[in-house]
Formats: sequence, structure tokens, C-alpha cells
Amino acid sequence: MTKISILGCGWLGLPLAKALIGNGFSVNGSTTSIDKIGLLENAGITPFLIEIGENEINGDVDQFLDQSQVLIINIPPKLRGNSTENFVSKIQNILPFIEKSGIKKVLFVSSTSALLRITFPSSGMISKLPNNNLECPGLEGRTRRNNARMRAASSFGANGFVR
Repeated sequence: MTKISILGCGWLGLPLAKALIGNGFSVNGSTTSIDKIGLLENAGITPFLIEIGENEINGDVDQFLDQSQVLIINIPPKLRGNSTENFVSKIQNILPFIEKSGIKKVLFVSSTSALLRITFPSSGMISKLPNNNLECPGLEGRTRRNNARMRAASSFGANGFVR
């Protein structure tokens, strides 16, 4: 059975996890709220309490990714309000965990993003990461406006395999 880890089981990640379970996938799901652990368990999701920061990660990311073939990154950049959080740094903090895991596919869910193409040297895996520095001359991407639900749903074929 294909195991999928969803980093961020919020307004999109939770219904996506439920749909994946309904289609026969095994799902690990993360939350930053201890209050949501029971909700995830009741939905059939193996819950993990994980918080990704700019400088540190709290939670067992290795166990969260263990035996998973697919990682769906579904955490918000918190662009509203007075947040000064560096979202790119947060994503960069999880890259070493992804590289050393058995993850074969990474899906980054975003409704609006600028993407930077990165190749992992050890595996040759290609990833696209958000880049909030749009003036960067090396940026190999475009600002895009996407419907996050459609992007996530279109990554899974009718036969249950990741495209």
C-alpha cells in the first residue's frame, strides 16, 4: 500500500487525507496543534505533531516520513498580517529530511507562489521550492496563481498511483 505524508492537515490537507484514505492510501498527517491529534486519529490518519520554524523543527520528521513514498507539503506561508516569517527558510529546513528519506515524489501545494527549481545532488530528484525574492536574477520560475485543490487532486490518477 502506498503511504503518503501530508505536512499540514488544515483546511485543505485534512479533506485531502480523508479522500486519499478513502481511495486505499495510508496517510501520515501533521498538525501544529495538539488539539487536532484526536481529529486526525478519528479520520484514520496517523497523526504527528510537527512545527517547522525558520531555524528549527519540533517533532519527529524522520518518523513522519518513514516508509512514505509521497510527501505533500501543504503549509501556509502566513503572508497576511504582520508576519515576518521567512517561508523559504522553513522549507529549506525540511529538505535534508526529505533527501535522506525514501520519498519518491514531493508535491508542493500553493495557491500563489514563485518557484525555484532545485536538483538534489545525491538522488537527482528535482524539486520546486517557493522563492520569495522575486528580484533574484537566478530565479528559474514564474509567479503563478493556482487553485490548490485542483493541483493536489490532479496529481493522483484514477488508478491511485501518483502521476
